Amino acid sequence: MTVDAQAEVSRAIRECARRYKKTNFFVSGEITSGNNLGAVYIGRGRRPDMTPSSINRAIAIAPEDLATSRYFLRANDLQALDSGAFHYSIYRYLTRFLGMGGNLEAGFDLPLDWVETW
Repeated sequence: MTVDAQAEVSRAIRECARRYKKTNFFVSGEITSGNNLGAVYIGRGRRPDMTPSSINRAIAIAPEDLATSRYFLRANDLQALDSGAFHYSIYRYLTRFLGMGGNLEAGFDLPLDWVETW
């Protein structure tokens, strides 16, 4: 599913849940692409160039910054996934580590060194 379609489906699921008085519905999914590309699916999505400049800046993000697209790709009601239940980058790494075969390449994937990956 494309990220925009996932965001629309997640919004519809949350709207339906609110009708039944569930206000904290959680949507998890599998992230099949590499680490940076997978980041567009989490929450409102973010490209690497959209991250705050430091941890202190990230902590100090003001509500008015959250309302703009400065740090996010999508509007506030278009969160695609709340988390990744299964991250294929780690799966591909472990498959390599165990010497198993298969399609072990993905664009924008994690480094092949476990220390760098972790």
